[in-house]
Amino acid sequence: NLDALSWQLALNVSRRVRDLLFVIATRPLNKSYMAAFATAIPPEYSELLTDPQTSLYTLQPRPDRIIYQIACNALDVTQIPSTLAALILQKSAGNPLVVKELVYGLRKAGYMKVNKAQRQVI
Repeated sequence: NLDALSWQLALNVSRRVRDLLFVIATRPLNKSYMAAFATAIPPEYSELLTDPQTSLYTLQPRPDRIIYQIACNALDVTQIPSTLAALILQKSAGNPLVVKELVYGLRKAGYMKVNKAQRQVI
């Protein structure tokens, strides 16, 4: 998330510079997400959303089959054991970037090993 000064800068730029594509990528800023950090939704964010020049695009979670394939590709294997696949699908919540970090972290921590010759998780 952006800090208060960054949100203010974003709002000021959006107001003053009209011929500019200004992109902010963030996690969903809703009450339940922000409550986890004991903070409120930034008022600048709410104000940006009310600007008629603002377009909000919400990315949907990727389907399980895509997440599974991303995990296999990240590990360079043809398949993943079902218990590991279930963990990856649950923890990633459809986010492909989380999938890669999760499988790399599990491998680095020694929770799984990859047999490169057979391209399988052991």
